[in-house]
Amino acid sequence: MKNLNKSNINFLGEWEAANSVKNFNKVGFDLIKYRTGDSNFSMSISEWVKQTQAIGIVSEKGKYGGVYAHKEVAIQFTTWFNAAFYVL
Repeated sequence: MKNLNKSNINFLGEWEAANSVKNFNKVGFDLIKYRTGDSNFSMSISEWVKQTQAIGIVSEKGKYGGVYAHKEVAIQFTTWFNAAFYVL
C-alpha cells in the first residue's frame, strides 16, 4: 500500500469501522492515518491487516497468493485508477 493518499486510508478506515465493528483496531488505524503522507512511510497489505485487524483487504502468500479485496473496496481502488470505471 505504498504511496496511498489520505482519502484512500480514510475510506479503508471507514469501511472497516462499518463492516468489522468488533475486531477493527481503531488505535492502529489512527496511527497509520497520522503517518500517511510522510515521505518515509509505506506499509504492506499484511502490515495493514496486522495493525488494524482489517477484513476488507487480504494478502495471501505462496504460489497462488495475491491481494484480494471485498467488492466495495476493490471498486474504490479501481476508481482511484480510472474514475470512468465507477460510472460504467
